[in-house]
Amino acid sequence: MISRIRIKNFKSIKETEINPDAVNIIIGSNNSGKSNLLEALEYYSRSLTVPLSELFGPRPFSFPDVFHKGSDIKTEGLEIDLAFRKFTENTKISDKESEVTHSYRIDSVYNSKGYPKFIPVVKYEEIISQYYNKIVENQDQILMRELGQKRELKPEFIDMYYACRAIRKFQFVPKEIKKEREIDPLESNVPFLKYNGENLVNVLFTMRDRDPEAFRIITDDFKDIFPDVTGFSFTHLGDYRYAIEFTRKINGSSWDFMSPQISDGFVISLAILTLIHMNNSNRIVLIEEIENGLNPFTLGKILNKIIFNSKRYGTQFFITTHSPVILDSLSDFPELIFVCEQKNGKSEYIPLTEKLNIFRGDYIPGESLVELWLEGIIGGL
Repeated sequence: MISRIRIKNFKSIKETEINPDAVNIIIGSNNSGKSNLLEALEYYSRSLTVPLSELFGPRPFSFPDVFHKGSDIKTEGLEIDLAFRKFTENTKISDKESEVTHSYRIDSVYNSKGYPKFIPVVKYEEIISQYYNKIVENQDQILMRELGQKRELKPEFIDMYYACRAIRKFQFVPKEIKKEREIDPLESNVPFLKYNGENLVNVLFTMRDRDPEAFRIITDDFKDIFPDVTGFSFTHLGDYRYAIEFTRKINGSSWDFMSPQISDGFVISLAILTLIHMNNSNRIVLIEEIENGLNPFTLGKILNKIIFNSKRYGTQFFITTHSPVILDSLSDFPELIFVCEQKNGKSEYIPLTEKLNIFRGDYIPGESLVELWLEGIIGGL
């Protein structure tokens, strides 16, 4: 779990520091920089899990495109510093026990290959290891790698590597989720859910056989949200092609519907529930505008399941939204919300509790946050 985020010179973020919780909701106006916080975490992850040519190569991840426009690329560097710590159901955000800090700095000075050199700084418990590497020199010590180059990490970087792999970003695309997919019946491991959800049928098909308990929980949660659904299965369309088929009870009779025949909200809900319960592969989940395609009532129920299961599984969520429904659902938990505001081209992420202390010191948990939001009292408009 991430316990602290420090970012300098990433897109609209000139400099920011936040202490996230297990679930973190980011609200703000269009183009305020909500997504840039998620993208910075994704960039941090990619720095250890993709080749250099992808990290600093073509858009949208080329260095000039991610570097803060108001800063001097010749004299300033891009920094992303995350503190990780172990997380249990009883962990409180203020606890510092078991904190492990992994940090590195990417310098804006370019070498002959066009990539920035960087200075990774890794703190593991009381041991601080610092390496000053150039891309061409000391190949055995660099974290980021060239395409095809074998990665050999020093022991102090192993935790950092796996922490980075745990960060995954999602923005579901219903039309991709609904498509039939080829499935390998001999697949032995549940695959990662792709960022747009396109391989949901593959994930659930394998999970049914390899992790039946998780599959059952997903099915039960889905039926809890959509009571007329009695279950879902996988229809064989020939060769290795399958599609998800939903069974609904209508006027006392059971009717089957293939995934292309049902609403976007159906498949998005199923994708999010699958994401929640894939706790072994998704430890830090980033979701863009979770409300897209969802009925307000459905959205509220899904958010409640996210909050409950985040502590159950030790999974952390960062979610951007424009939805008043989410704020209404979190009126008892204002500490989970950050207000993103951009001033003079610089994005700030202000804890909602700080906003309330300034503008509504008499706020009582449970009072409507939506009215305060729409009236402009807490910002984010």
